[in-house]
Amino acid sequence: MALHSAVSDTTAHIVERSRPDRSAYLAQLDADSNRAPSMDRMGCANVAHALAGMPLDDRFKIVTERGVVYMMGRVTQREGQVGADVARGVSGVTKVVKMFEYIPEEEMRALSPKTSKVEL
Repeated sequence: MALHSAVSDTTAHIVERSRPDRSAYLAQLDADSNRAPSMDRMGCANVAHALAGMPLDDRFKIVTERGVVYMMGRVTQREGQVGADVARGVSGVTKVVKMFEYIPEEEMRALSPKTSKVEL
């Protein structure tokens, strides 16, 4: 079944009328898709929301994008450094970005679940 000429003509008119805007839009999408990852893509508010949504027993989150490792969470200085060192040693990692809230070792011990001894 062929399109009615009015529909065909209207579609052709819309395609022609939108060609400059669509070309600019597609060019912007292409430029954005080839853009290197950077911190300007995630504002402080987004980092704060990401951390606030993490359960207390899951205080560490890692996100990777194009060889960049983003590490966030509530950690001690030692944990943050060890995690970053491990991430840097992974094949393909080009950069490690740390977005940590550092807490004292004492606070971390208080947050950690108590281990119980099981006797068999």
